[in-house]
Parts: sequence; C-alpha cells; structure tokens
Amino acid sequence: MPKTREEVLKDIQEHPENHIHNFDELTACCLVDRALNLSLMEAHSKFVDLGANPVTKCDVTEGPCACGAWHRLDENFEGDYKGFPTRKEYLESLNKKK
Repeated sequence: MPKTREEVLKDIQEHPENHIHNFDELTACCLVDRALNLSLMEAHSKFVDLGANPVTKCDVTEGPCACGAWHRLDENFEGDYKGFPTRKEYLESLNKKK
C-alpha cells in the first residue's frame, strides 16, 4: 500500500512509540515513492526520544545515527556511565509500557 510523506509524518507525531528503529528500519520507514525522504528521518529524531549527544538528537537504536555515533544495543543508553541501562534494556522497558 503506497504511503505519503504526510501520512508517515502524522504517524510519527501521533505514535512515536511505533517509530523506534534501527538504521535499516528507519530507512524503510522513510521511503516514499521509492525515494528516501530526509525530512522524515529528521522527524524521527525530533519526535522519538532515543537520547542525544550534546547537540543532536538520536534517530536510531542501532547503526549510524544522526548524532554522529554508531550505536550498538549493548552500549549504555546515557553515555558510558555505569548505572544507566543499555540501549537494549531501555527498548525492552518501552515495550513493557505498550
């Protein structure tokens, strides 16, 4: 079923919990008419809370990220500080809230 940029953007805004993606999933989500829509990728980092570096919000859980890092599921969610959950643990906690 074809999707428009507006439909995807509305879904990201209204249901950010459904847009927690790794890099491959983010790319698939942002394809509109077989073209990668960069404004939809930016919308993910704006509306989906996946953390941030000091300047840029993250847009993926794993793989190359808008923040400039290459995330792994086994890294600590809030930097390399002991006591914070790993990205995998954080994502599992989000799934329990659904």
